[in-house]
Formats: sequence, structure tokens, C-alpha cells
Amino acid sequence: MVASVSNASNEARGYEWRIIVASSLGNALEWFDFIIFGFLAATMAELFFPAGDRNTSLLLTFATFGVTFLLRPLGAMLLGSYADRRGRKDALVLCIGLMTAGSAIIGLAPTYEVIGIGAPLLVLLARSLQGLSAGGEFGATLAFMAEQSGRRRGYLASWPLASQGLTTILAAGCGAALARGFSPEDLKAWGWRIPFLIGVAIGPIAFYIRARLVETPAFRSMAPAQAPVRSLMTSGKLGVALCAGLMAAPAVMVYVLLYLPVYATTQLGLRAPDAFLGAMVAGAEQLLLIPILGRLSDRYGGGIFMLCGAVLMLAIAYPLFAWIAFKATAAALMLAQTTIGLVSSIYLGPLGGVIAKRFPPQTRTSGMALGHAIGVTSFGGLAPLIFTLLIATTGDKLSPSIFVAVAAGVSLACVMVVRRDDARREATA
Repeated sequence: MVASVSNASNEARGYEWRIIVASSLGNALEWFDFIIFGFLAATMAELFFPAGDRNTSLLLTFATFGVTFLLRPLGAMLLGSYADRRGRKDALVLCIGLMTAGSAIIGLAPTYEVIGIGAPLLVLLARSLQGLSAGGEFGATLAFMAEQSGRRRGYLASWPLASQGLTTILAAGCGAALARGFSPEDLKAWGWRIPFLIGVAIGPIAFYIRARLVETPAFRSMAPAQAPVRSLMTSGKLGVALCAGLMAAPAVMVYVLLYLPVYATTQLGLRAPDAFLGAMVAGAEQLLLIPILGRLSDRYGGGIFMLCGAVLMLAIAYPLFAWIAFKATAAALMLAQTTIGLVSSIYLGPLGGVIAKRFPPQTRTSGMALGHAIGVTSFGGLAPLIFTLLIATTGDKLSPSIFVAVAAGVSLACVMVVRRDDARREATA
């Protein structure tokens, strides 16, 4: 009897780690190509978006980066609805297939010099597939993890967000290795393709792991909604709006980490390897701290941690850029990046569990996916483009801090609404 209970406990722990790996690996791959595309923005601008002016080329590259985010809401509705009707597991498998296909197209695409206008069109096609995939990935992964255990919802739902730290480590590590190991000529000729092809190689592994998962207990026990997006639009609009607002600050912070290596090399004249090192440390912070904060949120509630994180994001918005611009050293840049890693971890740890509670199981994936897509598109996806435009139009290297502060203010307001609603529910329970 004791042995059978022990075996069951071991099997449960083993499956828990399997779903953590499945969600983390797949979600990390989803974000890997997005981030590496941003890290390699200057090289991609030369190869696929050549123009007479360097800033124009960079703007076109970041515009492509942002345009694909416009497809995220469509991906959220299509794949989120698919997950609410057919199951979280099937949606996760489909998402990883679309993302891998996009990686393969970018990694193998001929450049503008070879096929002309067809080159940026191929990149746009690939980024569109990735945008659709990422639009559904967040909601499906978060729903899958949050529905495993009500008692450990915050902890389990924190892992898809923690995997973004793993993504940052991998992408920044690749960026640093490319900057150190390749001459500018070799990087431009073929070295830039390596990170995208790594993503192609990881894709089948994540596909295999996800295909062997078991559907969540919540989905198996419910009667799936026939039109989850329509139901969401009639009774879940507030949840979607809150989810979008809650994503504003962390979305911008993620892309501040993405943008800082470009900012440091193009605006401050720092070496690329130095710019990538701090991003790797920040990613390691997130990978370590977000699950810890998720576990603490199961015990003490997530609202207080998110409130602290949002206030800190608002407080450091201007000083962060002022510090980097004033010092203009690799050490200053690393301090800024590690500060972002710490502050964003405080906010992100409880976020998954807090968002999951805003929706019933019948519309949970659609609601979280759509809210996430709107928030990330509005604030994160366009952030590099807006940062570049702000500097180009104002001539002020500190102007990106305005957008960071606005996003932090939006998230802070939404956290306060969530805390008020949760307190009201507890009072009437």
C-alpha cells in the first residue's frame, strides 16, 4: 500500500516536470526567433531591407517586427478558439509546428541581393506564421499549466513566463557568440542563419514532447463552448481588457531587454558582446526568480507582488535610460539589464495565475490569448519601432523612457482594479 502511494507520488512528480519542460521548451522556442530577430536587427536590415540611409533600413526591419504582432490577435482568436473547442494539447502541437515552419523560412531565405523584393516578402511571410503561432501559444500554454492544479496554479502557470528568461539566455548567448566568433563579413554572409536553424532543430523535439501530453482535467470535465470567442465578447470583455493592460508593462520590459543591445551599439557605440552579456544575466534572473515568485503567490496572493513590480517599473523608467546614456559603459548597461530582470520577475511570477482566474475554463484560452495578444501588440511589439522613432524625431536618447512609463502606468492601474475585484469576491464568498 505504502509502495503504491509512493509510486503514484513519483509518477505525479515526473509528469509535473514533463509538462514544465513541454511548456517551457515550446514557449522558449516561440520567443527565441522573435528575440534573435531583434538582436540581429542591424544585420537583417542590411540583408533584407537595404536602403540609402541606415536608420531607414533599421526602421523597416523593426516595422516588419511590429507588423507581425498585428497578426497576434488573429492567431489568438483562431488558435485560442481551437484550444477551447478541441483541447489545449492539440493547440500546443499546432503552435509549435507553425513556429518551426517560420524559423525554417527565415533561416533558408535568400537575401535581397539574390532575389530582390522576394527576400523581404519571404521574411514577412515567416514572421506572419510566427505571429499567428505566438498569438495562440501564450493562452494555450498558460491554460494547460494553470488547469493542472488549483492549489499550485501560480507556481505551475509561472513556468511559461519563466521560459522567456531561458529564451533571453539562448538568444543573447547566440548573439554574443556570433559577435565574438564571426567577422562582420562572415556574419553577414552566413553566420546570421545559425540561430534560426537552431530553432528549426529544436522544433521537432518540442513537437514530440507535446504530442505525448495528457489533456488537462478541467478540459476533460467540461462541455466545450461551441463559439468561445463569441461568448468572450458578450461576457468576458472586462477580463480581456484587464489581461491586455496587465501585459503592457512586462511586454515593454521584455523588448527593452531586446532593444538595449541595438541601442547600446547604435546610439552609445558599445561593443556588441558587451551589450549581450547583461541580457543573458537578466534572463538567468527571470528563469530563477519567476517560479519562486509564482510559488509565493500561491501562499500570499499574487496581487501584492504585481503591485510592487508595477510601481518599481514606473519608478525606474527614466532613471534607467538616463543612467545608461550618462555612463555609456558596458558596466552601466549590465546594471540596467539586471535591474530589469529583477523588477520584471517580481511582476511576472504571479501573473499567469492571476490572469487564469479571470476566465472560466470554456473561454480561458481564448480570453488569455486575446488579452495577451492585444497587450503585447500594443505595447511590446511596436516598442522597438517607437523607441527608434522617438530618438529619430526628438534627438533625445532618453525619450524611450516615456513609452516605458506609460506602459507601467497602464499595468499599475489594472493591478489595482484586479486587487479591488479579488477583495470584493473574497468579501462576498
